[in-house]
Formats: sequence, structure tokens, C-alpha cells
Amino acid sequence: MDEQEQTRLWLLSPEMTQTKYKASLELIAEKLANRREFELALYADADRRALQNHIRELKEAYIEKFLITKDERDYIINRFFKEHPP
Repeated sequence: MDEQEQTRLWLLSPEMTQTKYKASLELIAEKLANRREFELALYADADRRALQNHIRELKEAYIEKFLITKDERDYIINRFFKEHPP
């Protein structure tokens, strides 16, 4: 991996607790210990495949812009701050 890819692994999460740090190191170790088994487990994960398919379908829809109402915008903002207090 180049430096940008290595850094990207750490930027996916907006916070870094000891628990997340330990989990990420365990995941990396698991991947490095037996890459084939790790990849088989990834491909066997039905939720992961469903998410991949959903993302693929969204990309293939070629949605460039969408409109939301003021009420929807307010709901999104309020929900964000409820789930992520400052």
C-alpha cells in the first residue's frame, strides 16, 4: 500500500478510542495472518454483500443532484447533533 492508502485506513473513523484502536490492530493482524481466510470471511458476509450491491445500484442510477425540503434538512441537522453532540 502506498502512504495515502495506509493513512486512509485511519481516517475512516472520526474518533479514535482505545477500543477502536485495539479493534483495528486486531483486524489488521487477522488480515496479515491469513489473507485468504480473511477474504473468504469478507465474501461470506451477507450484510457486506448487500451493502456493496446497494452502493453499486446507487452508482448505476447516476444520481447527480437531489432536492430536500426545509423540514427534511432540519430533521437531518437535528438528528446529526443528537447523535453527535459537540
